[in-house]
Amino acid sequence: MKDITHSIEKAISQDVLWRQGFSNIIKKLENNGYIISFWENEENWASILLGDEIIGYMWEKYPLVFIKSQHSDSIKSLLSEGQPIVFIDANEMTEKVFIINYEALKDYIDYGLPDDGFSAEDFWFVTNT
Repeated sequence: MKDITHSIEKAISQDVLWRQGFSNIIKKLENNGYIISFWENEENWASILLGDEIIGYMWEKYPLVFIKSQHSDSIKSLLSEGQPIVFIDANEMTEKVFIINYEALKDYIDYGLPDDGFSAEDFWFVTNT
């Protein structure tokens, strides 16, 4: 299991105007052949797709991106320019390999993730309100 508490804390602590950067990043991804699924004012995560496959999730609330490892280098090089984004790699978006310390994140993350491991998709689902 990979503890991602520090990565989430790092994303939360970034002192940036992220919401504007989020919109610009969506445009940048779309201009480079990625499909973005984001329902503004209804969700706070954008799904990053390549064809019909979800390869990542990008949090509107904080500069945090879960990305499939095989696409990590290309997405990181595309998005790293000028944005302090925290990336968390995963082999699959549904692979249950992550854990967090709820006590450290209690002001930011509601309970709902299993203690014995969760996936990027699980994290997206629990925090997408």
